[in-house]
Amino acid sequence: MFQKYDNNYNKKNLLSVKKLTIKNHSFISRLTVSQDEELHSHEFFEIVLIRYGSITHSVKGEKYVMNIGDACMIAPGIQHSFIRNGECAHRDVLISGSLFKKTCDFLNIDLYGKLLDEGIFKFSISIDQIKNFEKEYSSFIEIDDENAIKIRMKTICCQLLCLSYTNPQSVADIDTFKSNCITVINEAYNKKNVVDILLNEFGYTQGHFCKKFKKSFNVTLIEYINRRRIISAASTLVLTNDSIEECCRSVGFESLPHFIKLFKQHYGTTPAKYRRDYKLNS
Repeated sequence: MFQKYDNNYNKKNLLSVKKLTIKNHSFISRLTVSQDEELHSHEFFEIVLIRYGSITHSVKGEKYVMNIGDACMIAPGIQHSFIRNGECAHRDVLISGSLFKKTCDFLNIDLYGKLLDEGIFKFSISIDQIKNFEKEYSSFIEIDDENAIKIRMKTICCQLLCLSYTNPQSVADIDTFKSNCITVINEAYNKKNVVDILLNEFGYTQGHFCKKFKKSFNVTLIEYINRRRIISAASTLVLTNDSIEECCRSVGFESLPHFIKLFKQHYGTTPAKYRRDYKLNS
């Protein structure tokens, strides 16, 4: 059970509701945007999903860069740290050892011991899968029934474990084209001419670039840029007092109705309600 949090964690970033922190400490998630560069370890399993940006993960004497779509599972007692390479946010999922073991045993009786031995397991997660997890977690924190909470916790843990073993990854899996695209988009996503910047950077025609991009990312260039903007807007909403329209403009959207429509598609709620819910649950 989670009796307390590591001192290196910023509690303001903890995304949970009071009823869950009181009733059950086996499963909590949060969006982390602050620096956590000091080496630390935990008594629970941690699953990290990169929402946007780039971060350097130091673990077991190794340093490697994680970009959007990268994920890892870290066992208890493993010292690690994160250094953000510019603007970056990652989703933390914190799971108690008892809940994690029950879920592993349900899938494979040898899985829990294997994950403990490995210490860290890297995998990939698509933008759609991150989006689905956000919706799943948003609905989870609204549940009042204690039995339903326990069932949903196991379900989400099972989904994350299945994702990790169906999408294993090594650092070499991220090719140069994809890595360079992520870097350029992270720097220019809020600019009106972001597509022109990409074309000038790579020297491709728009048709060829968009085709190559779709093959690498499994989404269109415009879909990726819009999602990157929406995720950044969500961070702005909870970290600043900027108006909805100011958030919309700051990430590169010209149309407020279009921004609100895309935001609702991504998070299942309006920007205004997203901000209210975050402040209520912080």
